[in-house]
Amino acid sequence: MPTILLTNSYSSEVLDMVESEVPEGFSFISLGTASKEELLKYAPEADYFIVSGRLPVDEQAVSAAKKLKMVQRTGVGTDQIDIDALKSRNIPLSVNKGVNAAAVAEHTLLLILALYRKLVIADSLIKKGGWKKQALGIQTRTLFKKKVGLIGLGNIGAEFVKLLQPFGVDILYHKRARLDSEIEKKYGLTFTSKEKLLAESDVVCLMCAYSEATHHIIDKESLALMKPESLLINTARGKLIDETPFLEALKQNRISGAGLDVFTNEPLPEFHEIRNLSNVVLTSHIAGITRESFIEMYRRAFKKIVNFDRANQ
Repeated sequence: MPTILLTNSYSSEVLDMVESEVPEGFSFISLGTASKEELLKYAPEADYFIVSGRLPVDEQAVSAAKKLKMVQRTGVGTDQIDIDALKSRNIPLSVNKGVNAAAVAEHTLLLILALYRKLVIADSLIKKGGWKKQALGIQTRTLFKKKVGLIGLGNIGAEFVKLLQPFGVDILYHKRARLDSEIEKKYGLTFTSKEKLLAESDVVCLMCAYSEATHHIIDKESLALMKPESLLINTARGKLIDETPFLEALKQNRISGAGLDVFTNEPLPEFHEIRNLSNVVLTSHIAGITRESFIEMYRRAFKKIVNFDRANQ
């Protein structure tokens, strides 16, 4: 019986959801703790990896998995997987393209609106017994008719563009390959340079994959181009942003605020100074995880493993 190893550790409630989707004819192992030691302990038993979370699957883990036939990601990011180590053993890697695109798009919009409408501040104020109407209301902004810039426009960006349509925004985008003109026309997209996008956008959203080419794509020079009233939203990968100048820009109000679901180091360190800033809204890398998307990720992941296993018997 082939064995599937989940390279992550979940609470009992979450693990029960995953185990309910394990296909018949397969055994299943999850890590007791999401640590390299646990991964190396169980890797020799695995015919398949399901890679979830931030635990790296490096050359040592791949080498330890002597029976490994295929690696399946629950999502699409592969920055934590040693691709070269897999290639050296001809082990295929499969991703779940687009599986949580709608969820991430929704969360991106949520962060923008939460920042513009001072949602966290308003909620905290009223729960503490306060009541400010005009004084707080005039500090809020509307997304309607603003200019939104997307750095990267793949599956998530495509879903996000659809959500933006009722707001009457102008949408700028920058990516390596320009989209078809008919798609641009349909959704009101304008292709432009990264520099122009940063300089003109009221909201800048990072939606590109992380790689050496996109490492610190938002750096000191990029931040200097942004308007003082602009927002920066990151639901992609933390290392797209150079954290030191970014924190300075937030503290000095050289940009208005930021909505972040991802960080350079995860989990976010307990005493990280960004936790104390009032012009940020922070979430714990949950943009792609809803109850619906989580179940669908594992259903698709297990199905791909089953299909691969049947095709290679």
